[in-house]
Amino acid sequence: MKFSIIIPTKNSEAYLPISIESILIQKHQDFEILICDSSSNDKTLEIINKFASIDRRIKIVSYEDNGVPDALNKAIKYCDGEIVTWLNSDDYYYDENSLKVVCKEFKSQNNQKKINFVIGDFINISLKGKIINYFISFIPKKKIKKFFFYNQIFTGSLFFKKETLNNFKFNTKFKYAFEYQLVIYLLKNYLGVHINKFLTYFTIRENQLSANKKILQKEFNEIIKDNNLIYTNFFFLRLLSYVNQGSLIRFLKYKFLINEKK
Repeated sequence: MKFSIIIPTKNSEAYLPISIESILIQKHQDFEILICDSSSNDKTLEIINKFASIDRRIKIVSYEDNGVPDALNKAIKYCDGEIVTWLNSDDYYYDENSLKVVCKEFKSQNNQKKINFVIGDFINISLKGKIINYFISFIPKKKIKKFFFYNQIFTGSLFFKKETLNNFKFNTKFKYAFEYQLVIYLLKNYLGVHINKFLTYFTIRENQLSANKKILQKEFNEIIKDNNLIYTNFFFLRLLSYVNQGSLIRFLKYKFLINEKK
């Protein structure tokens, strides 16, 4: 089972090597890395070309774009794998087993036909590698129709079949909350499964897109409205979701381990 891993980059010289290396060390080696660079003026392209010179699975598919959503739209056209995902250039996989456990879940006899995406857990860290928070993801058992409260999904830990993208394209006007377009699309139209394992480290930087909370919230509200959904942050619904997918004990365990390092 081949993975297409998209990495959007823009002046990413400080952290891109760690991201790429976390992919190259995976025990599951059937993958391609598609990089969309947004006119970097530092050593990002030099770093990419160095990696690409020793591994043909690494390709630059775009050299300019109008933001990350546009970069993703461009990269998706080049995806040759059965499973698609994307990794921010400052994020990286939890360990060498991340792709292996996802592949195993997709291939399992009970899940092979009925699931179209797999989601795992993730850890927020600082640029210095300090753990900030643990996030246990949760997803619905059925396709969502009215309510949305699944905001514990990080796209770096989200893997989906390429065929699910046949009728999907990012609206590039959303620059900060664009991930929710894909998350909601998948939850409304397909069924997935959650893995009780950490798959990815999500780096928190002051100047990153997701740090612009006011604009992100405005865009999020618009995406919710466009999809005729109602957003709720009712904690009981989250707890019920954890119970339904067998993650409640895991959630409670890591809720009290915020300051513990890996």
